Amino acid sequence: MTANFVARQLNFTMTRGWGEGDTATSEFFRPEETFAERFDTMLGEIVALGFSAIDLWASHLSPSWATERQIREAAEILARRRLSVSSLAFYVPNDLAVIDRAAAIAKACGTRIIGGGCRDGVLEGNRREFLAALEKHDLIFGFENHPEKSVEELLAKIGDAVGGRIGLAVDTGWFGSNRCDAPDAIRRLSNRIVHVHLKDVLDPSVQSGHKDIRESAPDRNPTLKDMGHETCVLGDGVVGIRQCVAALKEIGYKGGISIEHEPEDRNPLPDVKLSLARLNQWLAE
Repeated sequence: MTANFVARQLNFTMTRGWGEGDTATSEFFRPEETFAERFDTMLGEIVALGFSAIDLWASHLSPSWATERQIREAAEILARRRLSVSSLAFYVPNDLAVIDRAAAIAKACGTRIIGGGCRDGVLEGNRREFLAALEKHDLIFGFENHPEKSVEELLAKIGDAVGGRIGLAVDTGWFGSNRCDAPDAIRRLSNRIVHVHLKDVLDPSVQSGHKDIRESAPDRNPTLKDMGHETCVLGDGVVGIRQCVAALKEIGYKGGISIEHEPEDRNPLPDVKLSLARLNQWLAE
């Protein structure tokens, strides 16, 4: 998951929430003249860890700024590095032109899945137009759970599958932060899962202050830790990742699995390397 690098351009000192890292990342990768070198360097680090696929975060190749040259260069670098793209991690706006641009990026990178959240009533008031765009470009949207606290709440939000075009990009870490049993949720959501963000989190009850910050200062941009969502090495948190992997096997899931870990105060690569080793062991069991 290239979003693991959200704090990198801030020297791993991200103190003002996700948007701070998102903005810094886009600003770093946006210049056309330096894009290819910077994108290639990032992918080289990922390959060195042993990965054969990525979940491409849109801030590394954004529909809002990516040029034809940058999209072409990204596709060429991915091919040279022999990396496939499992999904384009993209927060979908209520803007068909931006969705069309995201579709062009997804197609160039060889994926049909857009995984992420959405805003402005995309799944409610503008569902018909959104579905038409998905069908036009032969895409699948995987809605990523964040605040939803139950399987029922999540299913109510995404509605019916409409021919398989709308499913779930399950985020196991947010299930953990919201006290939802992630392995059980995977089993219950089995036929709607199109992508998996495998993420572990520390016990939110011992992450001091996060409840007070959310309740007393709702206008502040909280850090992930503020929100009780401090990610960690797979297996070191409260989610039950090993059981999640077992549940994915039980339901016969064959899609992409992303290792997601976004520390705000350190380089995630050593932790991600250990997580990959553990995941490969669990998959082999």
